[in-house]
Amino acid sequence: MKSIGVIRKVDELGRIVLPVEFRRTLNIKNNDSLEIFAQNNSIYITKLNPSCVICGKTTKLTEVGDKYLCRNCLKAIGMLNGEQKTIPFPDEMVDNMLDNYTDIIEESFAEEQAIAQ
Repeated sequence: MKSIGVIRKVDELGRIVLPVEFRRTLNIKNNDSLEIFAQNNSIYITKLNPSCVICGKTTKLTEVGDKYLCRNCLKAIGMLNGEQKTIPFPDEMVDNMLDNYTDIIEESFAEEQAIAQ
């Protein structure tokens, strides 16, 4: 890749705009993930290539929400071909989740009763 030098100012929110030449050359599109890190008084920006969040493979990926999973991992957790598997949670984790959402559950239950009447 040829060297391109461009000067940009940082706005009041700390943002900079990546020049269109960089975005085209590096095939950076809206919502692509970029890694930003500092080293030796310089800032580096690297485009991240999507990979499976479980095993790290970079081929045959499916986007699930904002994450990527490969076919093998999708099969393993039962999300391929319409299969559904329950992922077991430790009892204390479930208890904590329920404690945190008691109000929401009670509100939802009250709404369902009001609709039923």
